[in-house]
Amino acid sequence: MRGTVLIAMCALLCTSRASAQEPVPVAVFYSAPSSCPTQGRFVARLRMHTQRVQLSSDPDGLTLQVAIVRTSEGYSGTLGVAQHGRPPGTRTFEAADCADVVSALALSAALSIDPDANLTVAPENEAGSLAEPGEPMGSEATPESERGAESEANPSKTSPSKTGIETDHGEPLPPPIEPPPTQGGGGTLWSIGPALSVSFAFEPKAAIGGGLVTAVRDTSGRNLFPLELALRLEYLSTRLTHGDDPLVLDWWSANLLACPLRAGEGLTVLLCGVGQAGLLQAEGVDVEQPESVSRGFFSVGLGLWARQRLGDHWELSAAADFKVPLVDRSFALGAEESPDLDEVASSRPIGVSATLGAVYGF
Repeated sequence: MRGTVLIAMCALLCTSRASAQEPVPVAVFYSAPSSCPTQGRFVARLRMHTQRVQLSSDPDGLTLQVAIVRTSEGYSGTLGVAQHGRPPGTRTFEAADCADVVSALALSAALSIDPDANLTVAPENEAGSLAEPGEPMGSEATPESERGAESEANPSKTSPSKTGIETDHGEPLPPPIEPPPTQGGGGTLWSIGPALSVSFAFEPKAAIGGGLVTAVRDTSGRNLFPLELALRLEYLSTRLTHGDDPLVLDWWSANLLACPLRAGEGLTVLLCGVGQAGLLQAEGVDVEQPESVSRGFFSVGLGLWARQRLGDHWELSAAADFKVPLVDRSFALGAEESPDLDEVASSRPIGVSATLGAVYGF
């Protein structure tokens, strides 16, 4: 009888251990900025915590939905865990470094898969399995010659395919699903920086100058009606371009941009409405009695604004504006009592300006 009990206990123990090591089919959907670790590195980090991960497209398997966005203080990552027959759950982590967010999400995901997951692993810069030397951020390509050798040496290791990451059985997973935009607006990112400008708002010469750009936007990822506002303060002048013209123009202006449409992530393009108000000063040069006059001017129009991320904080910003003057301004020269005056400068029907700058986000 005692022998029978011992055999039953051993059988139960072996069954329990086998169940603890049983692979769990998992589908991973991953969305993150280009400055963050790739999906492959997230999966590698996940497998450092537990070896029970088996990438699969099984509809009854576990689904991990990872979405990371930039915020004013760094990065925010959300992990959604769903499986048929159990209520879904979410966890959110925030950190200044995106790699820290990915590590926290990977640990949380591992505990959802395996309650006995390893809680401590090597830091990312010491974990050779996360990224081979020279692997670029945002790239998951593997040479064909290495792919076959790796699959033979480690059948559980995933390999890229034309349609994305394959399952452990060689079946391609469905393409990642972009998470829906956050309706609450996400975080807020401010930016400020210098800019160089050229304007063709007044005939006959172009004006050159510069100024300061400050902007605020949300980090929700919405493309329609996001929070996207920018204020550009400028000084422009024709003093370097007037040539033989007897008149030079100087103006100081404030340009407000509100952008209801945007597209892209690393390279973002926006369609904006533009309003401009400023003070224009015209001064005669190389004339017998030089005088200067000052006038206000106002214009409205459309603008195209593009920005390219250069790092975690710096962005390259470029804009082209097309504005219609609300008040036409013209300037003429001639003798005080002469009825004949020569018009030497006037507003263009459509003023065009271009701006290039670098802004720092915080």
